[in-house]
Amino acid sequence: MSEEVLDHMLSADAFYKGYRLIWYKVSSVWADPIILSHHGFEVYRWEYDPTMGEVWDKIKELEDSL
Repeated sequence: MSEEVLDHMLSADAFYKGYRLIWYKVSSVWADPIILSHHGFEVYRWEYDPTMGEVWDKIKELEDSL
């Protein structure tokens, strides 16, 4: 298993607040999980390739719930 860091897809604000976006490559397809983490803890998982809007909406939802 390998991983690809997708932090470049996050806003600078989200990155500096401790969010990370990582694609865990288990096989050779995009069905592998993409994990949103906050300070090292998984906070959301997509089993498909999410749009940037979905990622940003999820971060906003998480921030609003704090």
